[in-house]
Amino acid sequence: MCGLHEYIECIENGDSCEAGSEEIDALTAQRERFWLGLRTYRGVELRGGEAAILAGNERFAQLVAAGHFYIDAGRLLLVPEAFALADALAVEVTEILEVNARSGRVEKRASA
Repeated sequence: MCGLHEYIECIENGDSCEAGSEEIDALTAQRERFWLGLRTYRGVELRGGEAAILAGNERFAQLVAAGHFYIDAGRLLLVPEAFALADALAVEVTEILEVNARSGRVEKRASA
């Protein structure tokens, strides 16, 4: 990591100030999208079949019935009272999606 003066010099020269980066796989990207997004007032944009997967899942229905989540305009949101549980609830949702994805891969292999 560079110091403040080096950072300012990079900015003034139009150079990149990036000190490093990492490549993440699709599963990690999905987890981070939920873990970070659920901490915001905008929630998480549900992509692909995520809304259908969650809607058909008994555990997710229990979490909604408990008053933790709601879906609005294709976004998964926490109720304000559930913000303290954001990490645990994000884990719950990503596990539901991951189990479904693994099940789907198994079924596709079996039918191929």
